[in-house]
Amino acid sequence: MLRLRAYEKLQNLVTRGLVEKNGKEYRGLENIQDAASVPATT
Repeated sequence: MLRLRAYEKLQNLVTRGLVEKNGKEYRGLENIQDAASVPATT
């Protein structure tokens, strides 16, 4: 069940264009910080 949730979250990031999938590997792109659940305070 936990593996399924992680997979779903990765797929959501891929469809939003924040993560790139290459075969079985995932790589975060420049805008991955936008996916944080808590906004970053600077």
